[in-house]
Amino acid sequence: MGTALSAPVVMLAAQAWAIVALFRRPDTAAERALGGLGATMVAGYLAERLVRQRLAPPGWDTAETPVVAAGICLAAVMA
Repeated sequence: MGTALSAPVVMLAAQAWAIVALFRRPDTAAERALGGLGATMVAGYLAERLVRQRLAPPGWDTAETPVVAAGICLAAVMA
């Protein structure tokens, strides 16, 4: 469905819908959807073995570790 570093297309489509809805007008359903997606994405990131490896000092990678850290932080902010 997705990869270790990106969400499935279904989640990205739902996120796009919610963002467009919020640009049009305030929408509590869209706000809740973004919060739920963010929380789910944080859990999804942490469930991935590659992500956990990249966050552990022996598995640090100059390209992937910042992407993983940014993804988790941004999803947490969205939640």
